[in-house]
Amino acid sequence: MKAATACKEAIDVCEAIGFSLYRFIPPTLLSFGPQSLKKIELRSVMTEKWNQEIIWAYRGGTNDLQIQATIKGLDPNFFGNPVPRGNLGVPMKIAYKFYTKNGVPINEDKTWSFINRYNLRTATANDKFYLKEGYTTAAFNFDREPRFYADLAFDGSIWEAQGKTNDNEPFYVQAKFGQTHGKKGNALHSITGYWPKKLVHYSSTLNANTYPLKGYTFPVMRLSDLYLLYAEALNEAYGPSDEAYMYVNRIRERAMLPTVQDAWTNFSVRPEKYTTKDGFREIIQNERTIELAFESQRIFDLKRWKTAPEELNESINGWDMDQENIQAYYREKQYFQMSFSLKDYFWPIPQNDLLRNKRIKQIPGWD
Repeated sequence: MKAATACKEAIDVCEAIGFSLYRFIPPTLLSFGPQSLKKIELRSVMTEKWNQEIIWAYRGGTNDLQIQATIKGLDPNFFGNPVPRGNLGVPMKIAYKFYTKNGVPINEDKTWSFINRYNLRTATANDKFYLKEGYTTAAFNFDREPRFYADLAFDGSIWEAQGKTNDNEPFYVQAKFGQTHGKKGNALHSITGYWPKKLVHYSSTLNANTYPLKGYTFPVMRLSDLYLLYAEALNEAYGPSDEAYMYVNRIRERAMLPTVQDAWTNFSVRPEKYTTKDGFREIIQNERTIELAFESQRIFDLKRWKTAPEELNESINGWDMDQENIQAYYREKQYFQMSFSLKDYFWPIPQNDLLRNKRIKQIPGWD
C-alpha cells in the first residue's frame, strides 16, 4: 500500500509540472507513413534527448552505444565505413516477449500459430512497413506488435530513417551468412540475429567515412516506468483494478495495442488472466520487459521479482548465423548458458574495504 501511495504521489507531481507520455512531432522534412512514424516515436521515447517523458537521465554520452547497435553496412553504399560495429545482439528470449499485433503473448494468441513460428513466409505489400516486400523470413517475425518492429532489427526487417525521409526504398536487413549484414568473422555482427535498433537515434546518419550521431541522455526513469510501477504496486496491494488497468493501458495505447481487457478477452487462450492477481502480475511484468527493453531496468526487475534464478539460468539463443541456406538459418541455436546464483542478488564488498575494517564480513557466497 505504501508503495502504491508513493508511486501515485510521484505521478501527480510529475504530471503537475508538465511530464507526459512522449509523442513524436515529425519535422516537415519527414514524409513517412503512420506505421513508420509510430516506429520512430517508439524509438524516440528513449533517444529523444530530455523529452517530456524522461524524469531522470544519465548525462554520459551514448555515442558508443549507438555505434555498437548500428548494423555494419546498414547503408550498403557505405559498407566500408569503419564506424558502425553492430556487435550488440538481443537474446531470442527477449524477442519472444514482444506481443502479437493483438497485444497478447505469441504463445497465448489464438489467432497466431506458435507451433509454426519457424515456418518460412514471404512478406507482401501488407507487411511492407515492417518487412521487406518479397523477402522471406520466419513466421516468428510476422504479425507482431509495433514495438517489436521499432525496437528490433533482424533478417528481412525494415530499418526506417537513418537518412531516409520517406518509405520509398528503405534500408532493410539481410542477415544470413554471406549476405550484406551477415556474419563475416568473429565480430561486427549480432550473434543472435537481432539488433537493438531502439538504441539508435533515428536521425543518426551514415556517410562515406564518418557517422555523425545524434546524442541523447540515457533514461534512468521515464513516466511510463512510473505508471507501470504504480500498476504493479496496486495489484500487489489490492489485486486487479480499473485504476491499475488504466495506467497499463495508457502505455499500450501509445503502442497501438488494445486494452488489457479487450486483448485478453478477445484474443487470448487465457481470457480470464487479467482478472486474477497472479495473472495480472504476469501481464505487468511482461509489459515492463517490452516497454523498458534495453534501458537497463530488467536486471533490477528480475531481482525485485525474485525470478532472477529462473530467468538468468537459461540459455542465450538466436538464429544460426553460420548458415546461408534459409531453412538452416531459421533454426534456433544455443550460443551459451547463463549462470545466476543466490549470491548474485548482491554485489561483493570490495576486498580493500574488508582489509581496512576487520569487523566487516563479506556477503554470503562471496567469501
